Amino acid sequence: MLISRLFALSIAITFIAVPASAQQQQQLTNIQSSQNGDWTMKCGDVPNGGRLCEMTQVINNPRDGKPVMQAAVIKPAGERGALLRFIAPLGIWLRPGISLSIDGAQAQQMDFAFCLRQGCIAQMPLSEALVNSMKRGSAGTVTLQNIRRQKLEFKISLSGFTAGYDLL
Repeated sequence: MLISRLFALSIAITFIAVPASAQQQQQLTNIQSSQNGDWTMKCGDVPNGGRLCEMTQVINNPRDGKPVMQAAVIKPAGERGALLRFIAPLGIWLRPGISLSIDGAQAQQMDFAFCLRQGCIAQMPLSEALVNSMKRGSAGTVTLQNIRRQKLEFKISLSGFTAGYDLL
């Protein structure tokens, strides 16, 4: 249930972040999904042609195993590049943003753009260098701070990333 709500939120945010008509927002059709390692791939047709695809992974709290965040790589219809997006929980310190480090390498920093009832959104274009790093890597570390400014770290698996990304 949480996963389907996160997918719906992610698709809705994609339409906010990428120009689209109101008709496209309401008529994503022929949604197909598949699993590649720890990543779930979902694609749907947009009314005026093309497909909107995204691969997602739910990130769990290491203490209790419950879902706390979502990572997504989105390929909007008609766009050449992809976007990397994180949906973080409410109650985080927004100012330092969120960072992603692959296998201990230097972290990529992202700012939070906005928060909705379901969480806070950080997004950036996915560079070729980061894609290659994620394809070669085995795990990532997502770092952010809670409202007490305590550092929080979550692991993200890169198992299946290459296969999923190549399908985008």
